Amino acid sequence: MFSIDHNTSIVLDMAQDDHDFETSKLLQQEIKKVVSTTLPIKKKIVSCSKFDKNCICFEYNKMDRGSEAYELTVTKEKFLISACSNRGFLYGVATLIQLSKTSGGEIGCVDIFDEPSYSNRGYMLDVSRGRVPTMDSLKDMVDRLSLYKINQLQLYMENCLRLDGFAEIWSQTDPFNPEEILELDHCCSIRGIELVPCIATFGHLYDLLRSVSFGKYKEVNTTEGETFTWYNRMRYHTINVSDPESFTLITGILDQYMPLFRSNKINICCDETYDLGKGKSANLTKEMAIGEMYLSYVNKLVQYLQSKGKEVMIRGDILQNHHEQISKLNPEVTCLNWYYECGAKEEIVKIFFDNGLKQYVCPSVSGYSRLVNNYDKSFTNINEMARLGYKYHAEGFLNTDWGDRGHINMPAFPFPV
Repeated sequence: MFSIDHNTSIVLDMAQDDHDFETSKLLQQEIKKVVSTTLPIKKKIVSCSKFDKNCICFEYNKMDRGSEAYELTVTKEKFLISACSNRGFLYGVATLIQLSKTSGGEIGCVDIFDEPSYSNRGYMLDVSRGRVPTMDSLKDMVDRLSLYKINQLQLYMENCLRLDGFAEIWSQTDPFNPEEILELDHCCSIRGIELVPCIATFGHLYDLLRSVSFGKYKEVNTTEGETFTWYNRMRYHTINVSDPESFTLITGILDQYMPLFRSNKINICCDETYDLGKGKSANLTKEMAIGEMYLSYVNKLVQYLQSKGKEVMIRGDILQNHHEQISKLNPEVTCLNWYYECGAKEEIVKIFFDNGLKQYVCPSVSGYSRLVNNYDKSFTNINEMARLGYKYHAEGFLNTDWGDRGHINMPAFPFPV
């Protein structure tokens, strides 16, 4: 058994960089919670045997597996973490922290080799319709996600970022400023997490399309001053695709939004376009089907974003409803294939696989439409979607936490101990 005590040191390999140093500090921080001791961090000295005992050693090792793989070797004398990348060391540390917390710092001798089944493992938090989290709470969440070996974070936004020319929208909430997003992006990078921009660009444009300045771009005109309901907030706020200025409006928002992220990915959502073809764009239904109208606008947005070097993601529900049009989607787009109930059927994942489209499977922590998350439902949904995604070679797994219909996104709720 290897015991972590006040004589234990954290020893970095000579070749390790600033990212690995940050990982060692995370380990130091978490181990202190277990043994109430701050372990010193050192660098290995070549040919020095004193670092062979009572230490947690990091060691570069060229592996035949993927870059996120790691190996743990635990003896009575030392705890060895071997990896070939920053993320490999981070995930080895995450496992060490899990072992130490369950054993009180006394870890049995064991050999562990681990590698993720999904190369993209994400968490998406709705920050527009529930609580707008503080930067401190987001940074704490990033630390926790890294220990869960999550490597992608998306913050779903409709209205809560200070963009020039849109004060009418963001002034109604508690918005992030651009500097805060840049800072969060930096924090995510240190923890091996890609902060992926995620923004509504088609449906769910409630705050944008109910405003005085931009209401003219709404597909369906609703009664001015209508009574707020969660139902109305969900519907009646799809952009009018028949107006060329609608596209200019959305790309103008994207042009301010994208530079805040180092990621080359972007999720433009495009889900639940309930009103498409039912209002101002109804004349287009004489020439094309609703699914064609949808893809015409989406592919135009995709082409614009690809010209900026972006890999585009969209939600997959509309394609599921108009599967006869699915082959017309730009083949480079990644479909975020969501399903939030128990009893997920193979067809909902297989259809994207059969059409040769890239996809992430997207379950839910089951908090929407309620105050406290339904954990039993959530665990079942996550397990079923993970298995289906693996079977049909999904490129990623994105767990979602929505704040619609009154859910408040309490940070403690989606992370059961």
